[in-house]
Amino acid sequence: MSYKKIKEIDEQSLKNYRFTRLFGMTARHIENYIYKLLQPYGLGFEQTRMLFLLSCRKDLQLNDIVKESLKDKTTISRAISSLEKKGFITKTHSHRDKRIVYINITQEGKDKLQELTDSTIFSEAESIFTNALTTEEQEIFKQCLTKILKGML
Repeated sequence: MSYKKIKEIDEQSLKNYRFTRLFGMTARHIENYIYKLLQPYGLGFEQTRMLFLLSCRKDLQLNDIVKESLKDKTTISRAISSLEKKGFITKTHSHRDKRIVYINITQEGKDKLQELTDSTIFSEAESIFTNALTTEEQEIFKQCLTKILKGML
């Protein structure tokens, strides 16, 4: 469903949607919007998340990234391959056990993250919320999301 079609749906129809449907639809549109913001930088949504994760921690293994990202191995493996081809990460085999592969961000990957941080991407992504919600509504929304997340953990 395109953004224009959502605009055409009247508010009453949206009120009748289940939480899961409305949240899922909203999340997909937000992710798509962010994906479009990232395109000029040659990165996807998952790749960007992975670079941020790798910038905070060293010597992560595939399973560590899968657990942290809550994504399946196939999605993460594909993102790792793409980031490695771009020179943003390296994969190194353990000296003790060649089956173990450590994944680390390169200087080029750090530079790309800095480029993103210096850009307006994150403020543009935040504007989805700041333009649609008052300051008070933003705080309430954060509290609600936090409460839901805590209930799931």
